[in-house]
Amino acid sequence: MNRVREERKKKGLSQFQLAKISDINQGDISQIENEKIFPYPGWRKRLANALKVDERYLFPEIEEEDKTNRVREERKSRKGS
Repeated sequence: MNRVREERKKKGLSQFQLAKISDINQGDISQIENEKIFPYPGWRKRLANALKVDERYLFPEIEEEDKTNRVREERKSRKGS
């Protein structure tokens, strides 16, 4: 199950309530929960704050994205040396 949905349900919130708290459209929350879209960083932060959980817990994909970016940066710095 999608972690946004899982945490929302644990907290007893509807999509409408989460939308109000996070200031993200309910339709977008639905698409995030159904993995139709991946939220941009601002939305990830607002969802994590609204659900009172760590952003990296809600979106473990961020960790992989960070690793990929670090590898790219290391390669660039080696080429420039």
